[in-house]
Amino acid sequence: MKKLIVPFFITIFIASCPHLLPQAANGVKYENVMAVYIFNFTKFLEWKNDNPECFYIWVLGKSKITEPLIKIAEKENVNGKKLIIEEIKDVDKVKKCGVLFISNEDESILPSILKKTMEKNILTVSNTKGFANKGVCINFVLSDDKMRFEINRKAVEESGIIPSTRLLSLALKVYE
Repeated sequence: MKKLIVPFFITIFIASCPHLLPQAANGVKYENVMAVYIFNFTKFLEWKNDNPECFYIWVLGKSKITEPLIKIAEKENVNGKKLIIEEIKDVDKVKKCGVLFISNEDESILPSILKKTMEKNILTVSNTKGFANKGVCINFVLSDDKMRFEINRKAVEESGIIPSTRLLSLALKVYE
């Protein structure tokens, strides 16, 4: 049953951003798929202390994911709020509530990043092997040449974010 749900869920993710579909014919780039996932995670999570005006997605450092996120933000919103994408060099720039994508950061500074984001209701997302086990809320992994994600449920909840059971059920692995 789970094998049928995952492709369906991925189809819903991609279909919810039709401006990415023309790229699918040429082979969707990894960062495009991650961007769609990140946007759609917002539909399956509830921030306890929500920002009433805008919803932010920050990208820590330079990353290829910034461009597809900007394209999504041009056409989409999060719960009726304007979606703002910002590339930042310093985690101190993040405001309250939103998503922070951590791209290939040095593992030694990860505890500092997580401490600063947890206090601000920030969902941390990465694509670095082992980061979910180290406290990042959601981490992308490749499994059988397919992009999947792991969730650190404790980190999500400690960040003041409530994950839906549906999202948890679709994760490759859930760390408690």
